[in-house]
Amino acid sequence: MSALPHIDLSAIPEDQRDAVAALLRETASLKEINNRLEHLVAELNRVVHGKKSEKLDEERAIARH
Repeated sequence: MSALPHIDLSAIPEDQRDAVAALLRETASLKEINNRLEHLVAELNRVVHGKKSEKLDEERAIARH
């Protein structure tokens, strides 16, 4: 996972610091969610397209003939 850039909040105007900090937290949270979704999609692809599914497709083709 790529790390968020370090931002020196003291360089940001005081009235905007809380908003920037909240956006950084939200971005980190969204990256975690995205990583989890990518993992689940990869697992699903393995289930759908793995070796066992290839065998099942071959068995279906043989059964049709």
